[in-house]
Amino acid sequence: MNNIMRLMQVLPVSLAAVCLSAAGSFAAQEAAQQAPDGWKMQLAVFLNTKWGQYAMIAVFFLLIIGYLRFLFGPGGILREKKWDEWNEQARKEREKAQKDGSGTRRRPDGLFYRGRD
Repeated sequence: MNNIMRLMQVLPVSLAAVCLSAAGSFAAQEAAQQAPDGWKMQLAVFLNTKWGQYAMIAVFFLLIIGYLRFLFGPGGILREKKWDEWNEQARKEREKAQKDGSGTRRRPDGLFYRGRD
């Protein structure tokens, strides 16, 4: 009895989904029969070539790079404020080393070396 109740709840939704799917496929078939514009056709042909696919990959990479720069770049909304403090501290140390004229810097392992500017 419980299975019949579940079937009665799911069946109308399933039938509606099938009807919408069929109507969508008929609408898509009608739209596909219409002739596309000239530039749309040329774009589709270009994107189906090897160089078109390379161009698409480049565009996607540029979108990802721009998105990450927006989030984490200078002034980004998710940028850690500690990074800016570290950058400012490193800049001050560089300026101090240039004023001293020593030209020595500290490596991450704690040793000093004479670097080129």
